Amino acid sequence: MSAWGACATLLLLFFSLASPMFGLNPTKQIDQYTHEVWTSQRGLVGQAVYQILQTPDGYLWMRTSAGLFRFDGVRFVAMDVVIGSGPAKAITLGTDGDLLIRTNSRTLIYRNGAFTDYLTGRPLPDGGIRTLFENRKHEVLLGSDDFIYLLQNQGTRMLLHGSGHVDAFAQDEAGRVWIGGAYALYRYQGGILSTTLDVRDKHGTMSISALAVDHQHNLWVGTWDGLYRGKDDGTALKRIAAGAIRGHIRAILEDHQGSMWVGTDDLGLIRLTGNQVSTFNASDGLSDNKVLSLYEDREGILWVGTASGLDQFRDTKVTTLTTKEGLTSNDARAIFETRDRKLYVSCIPGGLALIENNHATALTKNRNLDYQGNGVFEARDGSVWLGTIGGLSQFKDGKFVTYDPGGRFSKHTISSISEDDESLIVTTTEQIALRFKDKKVWPFTIHGQDTPLTYPGNYTITTYRDSSGTLWFGTIQGLLKFAPGQPPMQARQSQIDFPVTSISDDHQGSLWLGGRVPGLTRFRMRDGRVTHYTEKAGLFDDFPSAILLDDEGNLWMSTANGIYRKDLDDFADGRVPTVRTAVFGTDDGMKTSEANLILSQPAGWRASDGRLWFTTTKGIVVVDPKHIPHNDMIPPVVVEDVVVDDRSMPVKDHFQVEPGKDKIEFHYTALSMRVSDRVRFKYLLDGYDRDWVNAGTRRVAFYTNLPPGRYRFRVIACNDDGVWNEQGASVSFTLEPHYYQTDWFHGLCGVLLVVMVMAMLRLNTRRLRARAEELTSVVDERTKTLQLEIVERQRAEDAAVKARESMRFQATHDALTSTLNRGAIMDVLERELLRSAREKTSITVFLADLDHFKDVNDEYGHMVGDEVLRQVAGRLLQSVRSYDFVGRYGGEEFLVLLTNCNSDEGIARAEELRQAIAATPLNAERRFIPLTMSIGVLATQHWSSASPDEILREVDLALYSAKHAGRNCCHIAAQIQTI
Repeated sequence: MSAWGACATLLLLFFSLASPMFGLNPTKQIDQYTHEVWTSQRGLVGQAVYQILQTPDGYLWMRTSAGLFRFDGVRFVAMDVVIGSGPAKAITLGTDGDLLIRTNSRTLIYRNGAFTDYLTGRPLPDGGIRTLFENRKHEVLLGSDDFIYLLQNQGTRMLLHGSGHVDAFAQDEAGRVWIGGAYALYRYQGGILSTTLDVRDKHGTMSISALAVDHQHNLWVGTWDGLYRGKDDGTALKRIAAGAIRGHIRAILEDHQGSMWVGTDDLGLIRLTGNQVSTFNASDGLSDNKVLSLYEDREGILWVGTASGLDQFRDTKVTTLTTKEGLTSNDARAIFETRDRKLYVSCIPGGLALIENNHATALTKNRNLDYQGNGVFEARDGSVWLGTIGGLSQFKDGKFVTYDPGGRFSKHTISSISEDDESLIVTTTEQIALRFKDKKVWPFTIHGQDTPLTYPGNYTITTYRDSSGTLWFGTIQGLLKFAPGQPPMQARQSQIDFPVTSISDDHQGSLWLGGRVPGLTRFRMRDGRVTHYTEKAGLFDDFPSAILLDDEGNLWMSTANGIYRKDLDDFADGRVPTVRTAVFGTDDGMKTSEANLILSQPAGWRASDGRLWFTTTKGIVVVDPKHIPHNDMIPPVVVEDVVVDDRSMPVKDHFQVEPGKDKIEFHYTALSMRVSDRVRFKYLLDGYDRDWVNAGTRRVAFYTNLPPGRYRFRVIACNDDGVWNEQGASVSFTLEPHYYQTDWFHGLCGVLLVVMVMAMLRLNTRRLRARAEELTSVVDERTKTLQLEIVERQRAEDAAVKARESMRFQATHDALTSTLNRGAIMDVLERELLRSAREKTSITVFLADLDHFKDVNDEYGHMVGDEVLRQVAGRLLQSVRSYDFVGRYGGEEFLVLLTNCNSDEGIARAEELRQAIAATPLNAERRFIPLTMSIGVLATQHWSSASPDEILREVDLALYSAKHAGRNCCHIAAQIQTI
């Protein structure tokens, strides 16, 4: 507890050593900070963390139930043995910022990486040690279980006997030291200890356990009976937030932003910001509700020690809004801003909500208005349209009206909504576009002319109308453009031959397209020029759900693996060889790195204030590109240990290594705690390495079989935002040689070698000259021949590539349904099984069969049956994720592979698919045919030995079981043995 008082007096000194830090933004909820936990399962030795401090070199020091430990953000190193005088009973930061340690008999100081005695060592006359403190006059005070001592070189002076347990010290601006005991609040100044407030007389037995002085000179007192605050005279204490803060207070801290943090005995962590009280406890993810210690380090990170572990809270680069901020569900599907700058979000379930001041207010109140997952749009009249379970719903003037002419909008899911000069345009899972006008629906035509979307056959995923009035449709068959004055039937843009799932306008003449093809596509509107950006260009091989452009011209993409910021301009103009990319994920404030389904549009929106909003499966992520916190602090770099042939060497400026010692290890670290997993290193062994070795996050360097000589090992590091410590740390050493490695031995061998070489040269010179002339002639002749062969081979290869490209699709896809054919899906299954075993990821396989499909062929004919199969395949493709696979296994059977999908998710998706098929009859040649589907499901974590045939056998048995159970159901296969 004594560290809190020391921090209050050392802020200017300590933080002057550091660059401007982040701090915890007080406008955010505690759960919106990035929260990380260390327990015994993650390397923390001991459970309870009683004290946390940071020394000027950047290390964190913790006194836990297992002793004293040093922490660099990755590794916990036990230090009691290093001290060598028994376990540490209390620690504090001295006046100069150094670590002071008290054992049973010694008071030590840690300075410049070494431990020395700070005061003459002697045990206490009586009492068990509880807390330690040094004031600005370098007087060292110690609190025990019933005494207060002043530690001096000439002897230990008892200031008070009968204090009860002493757990807290704090010093104010006037130099007064406040001491909290079991029975009273004491004040020490000028060598005199006095009682300021007897808590037994005025407040019963509340017992003081924590103290702090804030920047406004208020004295904060934590007791066994709640939190109190008073002026710096220590007498007029007032109860603070009695309803929210009660019971035993164990720690108090004012952070760099002025918020007060309170650690309680059973309520967890509490923050006071002005009059606002926020809490975070075990139900929110805190390692334990009993908070024992608090500390804010020089990077603005809050460290919380509990009875069960160590918790870290740090500010985020992005902010996530969840149900705690008013969302109706964390499954956010679409987000958009209206012209009057109102921001709306649609969630499943819950429907439409309005976001104001980073808080959401639900607008829909009944199940019939639940959002379907696609289709949200603002019309010219300011009304908001969205697809709901009841049909096409309009929100205007605070009221909802739902339209469903002919039942077409409730029976078929609305996939997108747009508008032109004629009417509202609605696309649905009928694979058709419709006009909605005067409360009726009409086929989609343009000024009476048919379009490729007038009749069923092409599913539309997203629509966009640009400033010129041109309509763009992203469909399963590619990109369609309806420009004023252009014949509608010529809308297909043949350059785009993949399903387009998102369209983003950079307002600089280009559309950025995401689709079921790896990477990103730029479509230049004036001439249709297409540029693909893939993994080879440095782009992550992902499928974007949303693509947004910020004010600086950077593209932001939400994917299944996080949000990426990409600077494509320099790459497109040839100024850089690869795309510069920054990734934002759970370490930066996202609750999950997975964006929502690419079929839910718009999945992202650039608001009028420049902020970017993205939907994810666990809330809405908001990014302010102009105000992304950046860690400018240069990380200290330390070489911690040198190991020569498994023996540790003292780390000093220079050391000697005996001859024959050929295995040397250098253990190093960088003391940046914000995101330790992103700290990267480079090292160089002068005298051996030609250039810096990029070690990534690895914190050890290995060298073997080094030749004798003098070397200098250097290591540099960067923090999580790429700020490098170019000076780094270094250590030099000399590797002594064997006699046969000395210069005189090498010289003798060299002389003998020269004599032999000269003799051989004299004998062979003439013969080599003649042979050289002969070889020159042969080489010239063969060079000409090879050049001709290369030209012919290149021509043949170019022709073969063109042939393969045209045949690839036909060879791997079913001609009727456009899904993968049996051979292709079996190849995919085998490949994905190997990847699942290698990467230890989950996979779900299910085999789906249409029930009584033979009756369809018998009653309506095979042409109708073929159309039914095509529509069923279309629904399958619409229902799965972009990186899943669908194949026609045979007849009316379809094999579906869900990658990176665990058992619960796979079973849920299979049930959703079955319900989707059964819920809506299929429209085949104006006949509405109801169908059901039976599904066999096999879901497990990963396989290492199961073959595709074994998988298919198990899932076929499950399908067979579903058929015999009455059809129209999903049955789960038995688990295959995993390794």
